[in-house]
Amino acid sequence: MKSFAITLVLCLFGLASIALAHGGRVDGQGGHNNRSAGNYHFHRGPLDGHTYDSKEEAAKALSVYSPEAANEAATDSNRSTELPLFDLAPYRPYPSADAQVIAHKAYTFQYSEAHEQAAWVLYRITAEQLRARVSRTDDFRRDGAVTTGSATLADYRRSGYDRGHLAPAVAMAWSQEVMSESFYLSNMSPQDPGFNRGIWRQLEARVRDWADLHGEVFVVTGPVLSEQLPSIGPNEVSVPEYYYTVVVDLTPPAIEGIGFILPNGSANQSIDRYVVTIDSVEAVTGFDFFPVVVDSMEEELERTILGEHWGFEVREVPTLNKAESWDRIKSE
Repeated sequence: MKSFAITLVLCLFGLASIALAHGGRVDGQGGHNNRSAGNYHFHRGPLDGHTYDSKEEAAKALSVYSPEAANEAATDSNRSTELPLFDLAPYRPYPSADAQVIAHKAYTFQYSEAHEQAAWVLYRITAEQLRARVSRTDDFRRDGAVTTGSATLADYRRSGYDRGHLAPAVAMAWSQEVMSESFYLSNMSPQDPGFNRGIWRQLEARVRDWADLHGEVFVVTGPVLSEQLPSIGPNEVSVPEYYYTVVVDLTPPAIEGIGFILPNGSANQSIDRYVVTIDSVEAVTGFDFFPVVVDSMEEELERTILGEHWGFEVREVPTLNKAESWDRIKSE
């Protein structure tokens, strides 16, 4: 991994370089041409998350909306008060053309209507953010930004499951507004109480420690969603069997990443027992994490783990295919 440190410095020198690796800066229409994929992708406005064959096709689709909505998309980049405090768009997994991707102030997610929860949530933690502290708001509520309707409080009432945060409230404690947004039910998933208050909380704390140690980390986390999961509530919110977390440190001159897959129940193993490569998490979930990283480094990032960077004993963690991943996690 050290062999390509110089290349990393050049391609990750500021957000501008990262945006170029992703395919270009966001334009006034609210998207950009993705050169590697050969298409146009919206990152802001009413078509956020949608992909079209060309900028012209995207403009036609945008024109269907009211003039006010189209104008809002065109001027969004000049209205910083209405944008996330940090633009996470270049760092998120590539969504499918019909995916519903929503950006709040400090986290972005792809909503799964079939399961009534986020399929993934992306957020960033910095050492500077961890120095601030606001009170927990506990204002659980539906998320009006989900166009198809999010889960509601009635779904969790007397279910026996916790409303488990995906983007954790403690990591959002640097702003009252950001803290409050973490309590949208679109950011919740039905978690076994022993899991939510046990190893999941421990992993969240470990991630904050890494942010404090390395200055900044990016996190993608979520449930492993599949067909025929049990559900709760009138909206039939799926109850996942497993959850995943992917953490990357993109700070030059090194680039490091680590993945976790954990069963939704009380754990009797230490956190390091659930460490897997990012490739393994991709195999289980079907998502391509952090495509912003250029291909040569992405391969190295996703198939190896430098244990000492994360405070674990240095060891090789094999990359598993989907079937092997399930068998290994279930056996533990």
